[in-house]
Amino acid sequence: MKHVPVWSRKFVVITLSTTLAACGGSSDSTPATPVVPSTPAVLSLTLSGSASRGAVLGNKAIGITCATGKGSSTTKADGSYSYAIDGGKWPCLARVTDADGSYLHTVALGSASATTATANITPVTQLVVARLAGADPAAYYTAFDSAPAAAAVFVTATAVTAAQTSVVATLKSGGLDLTAVGDLLAATLTPAYTAALVSLDSSLASSGTTLAALTTSVVNTTPTTAAGLPVVTIGLPTLPPDQMLKPAAANCAALRSGKYRVVIPAPGAPLSNQVGSFQLDATTGGVVNSDGSSEVVVVNGACRFLGNAGKNDFVVSPAGVMVGRIADGSKFRTAIAFPEQAHVAAELVGSWNVLGTIPWDGAVGFGGMAGAATWGSDGKISSGSVCNHPATWDVVTCGSFTPGSQPLRSNATGGFDLLNEAGTAVDGRGFIYQAGSGDLIYIQVYSQGDFNIWTRQKTNSLPSMGDVKASWSLGLDEQMLSTGAVSADTHTIVSVDATAGSWVRKQKTIGGTDEHLQTWFLNNPRNGYSYRAAGSALASDGTTVNINQTTSMGLRGMGITAVLNQTKKRFQFSVEQPAP
Repeated sequence: MKHVPVWSRKFVVITLSTTLAACGGSSDSTPATPVVPSTPAVLSLTLSGSASRGAVLGNKAIGITCATGKGSSTTKADGSYSYAIDGGKWPCLARVTDADGSYLHTVALGSASATTATANITPVTQLVVARLAGADPAAYYTAFDSAPAAAAVFVTATAVTAAQTSVVATLKSGGLDLTAVGDLLAATLTPAYTAALVSLDSSLASSGTTLAALTTSVVNTTPTTAAGLPVVTIGLPTLPPDQMLKPAAANCAALRSGKYRVVIPAPGAPLSNQVGSFQLDATTGGVVNSDGSSEVVVVNGACRFLGNAGKNDFVVSPAGVMVGRIADGSKFRTAIAFPEQAHVAAELVGSWNVLGTIPWDGAVGFGGMAGAATWGSDGKISSGSVCNHPATWDVVTCGSFTPGSQPLRSNATGGFDLLNEAGTAVDGRGFIYQAGSGDLIYIQVYSQGDFNIWTRQKTNSLPSMGDVKASWSLGLDEQMLSTGAVSADTHTIVSVDATAGSWVRKQKTIGGTDEHLQTWFLNNPRNGYSYRAAGSALASDGTTVNINQTTSMGLRGMGITAVLNQTKKRFQFSVEQPAP
């Protein structure tokens, strides 16, 4: 308990004596002995709990910082701790130092009338703090320590409950059900709770991920951040947290078991045939389609698979998005698939770039298109532009369009319905997918068979010298048919010109001898796109390589680039291969 310091008590005595003397008392009279008031009691907050990773974290350093007050302690041998903070004020954050020097964090909301609270510290509470703050828990702890009033604003009962609900749902999707535990922060570490922590560690190990990676993915997919703290961007396409604990394919860490949504643009086919789903067992390759049919896909290299007796060939991006060449009778079509997620139209609020196909007429079929649009919170496009030309596939010349009055409508089976202007019929379907970086793509397919893919508007940055990547390429022609077998190439950045906003890359077909140089221009024809002019180059084998005119749009966080090959009038996907 804190007491009034000695110098303060002396000040009280002096003040009282002086006051009495000034009240007319005789100078030679004996002054009354002043009465020093008793020191008022200062209430203490007591924060307690247990620290565990399944095995108790005994004799580990604990740090505590509250809206008012802070302190440090050590866990007991059984992992429990209890610490009193004189004059403290809720809420509080606490952290324990693990054996490897890393931290696990927790949060205690408390209440105005309570002087005690329980806050366990576990890998699960680490995820709760990550979701609550939308920031790295260690950075949030530091901010709480230096500016607690600002940081504490985010710790409300509603926010803490929402963070716990989200974490429970994420872990449940990975096969770890903590629903019965109740309050993840305050519940007693029962054998069942402890067993769940052990299962979490096992799942992390078996799925090839880490708690740090899962925490970062939770941070990046949280809609808001606390106290202006930045998200912990990874800079690379990664899986979302709801995929990271699921079983992975032996040849592809990005392919996980679960339900997938698939979009297959097919002119003349009912919309129901262009949109479907399938259930995948990544460990066995077993696939059960939404129409009840089933098959087993086989490995065709790292993150590449064959299905339908070798007729289907699909690849997987580092963010878990599949692109494939799919047999349709005697024809082949191009499909894109991604893990099923639940989203709302309000997540589209903001400005987006788009690349895709658009119908022209019966003779030409479909052409390439680019554009931009701004979505409102009501699920409607408030403004937009379309850039296209039926003969040249030019996307430099743009015209504004009048947005329709119909908002997106949620579909009970997932995704959204695109209604016609009258609102009387479904003209298309739309789907959102979020990667572990927090980036979104939005995919639309229409009853006519055309489709487009969207990414948020951002200004592209130049690549770094020496960057090396390998990618697969597959696409669609003017009749929305697959353009041929999946191809693969590598490219290396050999020079960068910041003034011109351009770079030169050395590209070659994997297994080929056609290595040659290409020049690309940044943010051309508009921000978010890149452009390569038509031309030719001398290959390393002495042959001349024709370079196609190309406009590309990187799908941020997906490991995929959408491409218009304007010379050949094709829409293509370029899918990043896993690092060797």
